[in-house]
Amino acid sequence: MQYVARKVSKNKWILRSYLGRDAIAADAITGGCIRTQSDALSVWECASGQQDDVEPVVLALAAAGSHLDTIDIVILPKDELEGLDVARSEGNTPVQDLRPCHVDIQHLDTKGICQLARSIAAAVRSENELRCRRFRESEVERILRDAILTGRLNHEDLGEGLRNRLKMPL
Repeated sequence: MQYVARKVSKNKWILRSYLGRDAIAADAITGGCIRTQSDALSVWECASGQQDDVEPVVLALAAAGSHLDTIDIVILPKDELEGLDVARSEGNTPVQDLRPCHVDIQHLDTKGICQLARSIAAAVRSENELRCRRFRESEVERILRDAILTGRLNHEDLGEGLRNRLKMPL
């Protein structure tokens, strides 16, 4: 089974005492976790929720960022996207070999956003690492360093903040 992965703010998806059991806090939806552009949501394909399959998603996202931070990744089975329009697109990352792993969930409307929100909430709340993984800042740094050392990522392609933080030897 194929999966898609997306960076989320895990804390926005946890249950709140003032919400019903199946409710989703407004901040989860309006706070950027499922912010769309041109009615499309950016996600990355991965084979499974296993560490080796999710680390490339972390690499793609971290390498495109401006600083190191903890990253929460939600992993959704593609069958949970049934009825949604998923199309391949080139990812915005300096890791060349990962660009083809990017897809957009496009032509979204409120029904599609609600479907995605329910899937993300279930994944985060399941406490199953195969559905939602937290990569601490130190793990993200290791993933970036490993990619640079193996030649998968060029240190010079990183933003200045990341380059300064990593201070890789030449």
